[in-house]
Amino acid sequence: MNVRILFYCLLLISTFVSAQDQCEINDMQWLTPTPTVIVYPFGGGWITGVPDPVNQILPTDPKGVYERFFTPDPGVTRIDAVRVGMGWLTDEDDDMRFQVIVYDDDGFGNPGAVVGGTGNISPTTIGVPAQGFYNEFWLDLPSNPIPTTGSYHVGVEIFPGDQEDTLVVITSCLGPADCPVPEGENDASNHIFTTGFGFENLLTVYGADFDIGIVPKHGTPASVNGFVWLDLNGNGIYDPDPPTNESMLNDLSLYLDLNTNGIKDPEEPSTVTNQGAYTFFCLDAGDYSLVIDEPSIPNGIRLNTGNNPTPITLASDENLENVNFGFVEVFDLAITDVSLFEGDVGSTGFDFTVSLTQASSDQVEVDYTTIDGSAIAVEDYTPTADTLIFSPGEVAKTISVDVWGDGTVEIDENFSIFLSNPVNATIADNTGIGTILDDDDLIFADGFEANQNNVITNIREI
Repeated sequence: MNVRILFYCLLLISTFVSAQDQCEINDMQWLTPTPTVIVYPFGGGWITGVPDPVNQILPTDPKGVYERFFTPDPGVTRIDAVRVGMGWLTDEDDDMRFQVIVYDDDGFGNPGAVVGGTGNISPTTIGVPAQGFYNEFWLDLPSNPIPTTGSYHVGVEIFPGDQEDTLVVITSCLGPADCPVPEGENDASNHIFTTGFGFENLLTVYGADFDIGIVPKHGTPASVNGFVWLDLNGNGIYDPDPPTNESMLNDLSLYLDLNTNGIKDPEEPSTVTNQGAYTFFCLDAGDYSLVIDEPSIPNGIRLNTGNNPTPITLASDENLENVNFGFVEVFDLAITDVSLFEGDVGSTGFDFTVSLTQASSDQVEVDYTTIDGSAIAVEDYTPTADTLIFSPGEVAKTISVDVWGDGTVEIDENFSIFLSNPVNATIADNTGIGTILDDDDLIFADGFEANQNNVITNIREI
């Protein structure tokens, strides 16, 4: 077969890549090597677009551009979406359309039987840019076609509305002088279709060793998503508007605990909240354990809405939405223990510190009362009961209890202070133990002196 000469030039193109959920993207061919994006003119038209006056019988005839891929698992692998790089649009009356079609291989390396696809797409509507620019667009294939052959082809088939219409599919570079070496794989994997010549292999017929900007996405699109927020009023509902002004929580790490060991392992899917939102894409049907990684949870908050971990079950293709988590601020109260010597006369102040884990903008209150242990109220200490009040911003208060001194040798004694009835807070530690250490000595007739634990401390004359 005669090789027809392809004239080409490097055109300056600005890049815009649209965001898209990425499952198993079959982009190795396109990315290896890193492509130098080019579109090539041919015979007054475009080799991978329209018009193509050399090859088309009529300017409004359809034109197809195809790339071939290996099928990971014939009869099982699904094609859920295709990314297409396109530009150079001219279609003033929006009468041009294109379709994306998946073909089985015909056994000879060419597109064969149609497997499925999507069509009647307006390049104007999706935002294909004009001359000098291109975008990359992800297009869902609602039928989720499943190739049955060892390789398959994805084609962009263009239907011009009139002879003025222009639309080009991007390619990588053919080689010098536009790039050091050809960026195709020399594998004859791409074709065009025209009404003048039918299917033609671009390497065989045109000597074009490049890749075409068509990238399929394999896999199952099951997903789970939600958001994490600071639930200031604790009602379990996200209230972003005044007066509540609740906010999302960023930079929390979530993962799917596939082996249920409670540890975020390197191979397990994980993500970080961005503006409070998270999503796990491309999941197989099955049961999962969704976990918020504890080390990523800021101090001063705790989970109030949702469970950690959260068990979820996904069906094939299911998009499980609004698996949300609400955290509330933690204002925990705790009280210290105190151990002091009682003294021989007068009283000793036992100062118990009651603290909040963080400052609150509200007034915090908590009741307290002393409770006898081995120490007896009035006889050993002054009983007290009252309400402790934290003004907004305060994080520590003191409860002072007078303990009476005496000269009696006795064992150590104790009493406690009990916290109850908190307002605008919760109690983490409700009991402070006061231990009265005896400091009186026992003097023996032989002149030895010992304390209550019978440890000899001194020798005195009687």
